[in-house]
Amino acid sequence: MAQSRARRAGGRELTLGLDAGVVPAGGAIRGELSGPACTATVTLQRVEQSPSGRFAFAVSSCQVDLGAEPARFEIEVPGSLPPAVVGRRCRLDHVISAHARPSRWTHRRALAPVALTTLDRPVHEDPGRLDRVIPSNTARRFHLELVEALLERGGRVSGRVHWESDAPAGGFSVTVACEEAWCTNFRFRSRRSPLLWETEQLWEETCTAPADADRRWSPFRIEIPATAPQAVEGRVVAWRYTVEAVSAVHRAFAGRAVLTPLRFEV
Repeated sequence: MAQSRARRAGGRELTLGLDAGVVPAGGAIRGELSGPACTATVTLQRVEQSPSGRFAFAVSSCQVDLGAEPARFEIEVPGSLPPAVVGRRCRLDHVISAHARPSRWTHRRALAPVALTTLDRPVHEDPGRLDRVIPSNTARRFHLELVEALLERGGRVSGRVHWESDAPAGGFSVTVACEEAWCTNFRFRSRRSPLLWETEQLWEETCTAPADADRRWSPFRIEIPATAPQAVEGRVVAWRYTVEAVSAVHRAFAGRAVLTPLRFEV
C-alpha cells in the first residue's frame, strides 16, 4: 500500500494510503486515512503544470471522519478523465489529496500519486470552444476529410483532400503537426480578460497528396513518431494535432484547409 505523510509540529500526522497505485477510469479509488480526530476531505485532483505554474483541479471527492482507527474512503473515478501526459515543458498528472483541519489554526495535508488507465475517446472536432482558438476551416476550392486519426505515439493520420473543378497540378502538400500549448494568464487576469496561450511545436511531418483526374480527392497518410504525446485538451495545458493542406504548386488566393482533430478534453 503506497503511503504519503504530512508532518506538523504539535499534532498527529496525517497518513494517506491507497489500496492500489493504478486504477481504471470508471472504477473507484479506495484506501485509508489516519490522523487527528476531525472530518477530513479526500479529493482526486488533476494537476496541470506549465511554465506559468502548477494548477490543481478537483475531479471528485468524499469526506471521512477520523478517530483512533484509520478511516476507509472510496472515490469514484469518472470514465471521461484524460490520460497522464509528460511533454517538453508541460505535464498532466493525477493525485489523491487529503485535507484535515483539526482546529481553527491547524491544517493537515497529504498527497499520494495515482495512475489511471483511461478509456479511449473517439476523435472529433470542436472548433467552438470559447477559451482557446482551435483552427478548423476549408479552403476556397478544397477541404480536408479524415479517414483515420490515432493521435498518440506510434499512431497515424490518414485522409483525403477533396477539391472542386479541375484536378490541381502537382496535387497538395499536407502537413501534420503536434504542438504543446499552455495558458499564460490563468492565475492573474480580470474576469473579462480572455485567456492567452503560448505554443511550442513538438513535431511536424509533410507529405504530398497526388491528384488523380479520375477522382476528385487526393489521399494522404502520415505516421506519428514514438516520441509524440497523446492529444489532450486540459484546462490550462494542451497537446494538439493539426492537419493542414495547401496546393503543392502556388496558386493565387487558393488558401489553406485546416483540421484540428481532438481526442481527450476536459
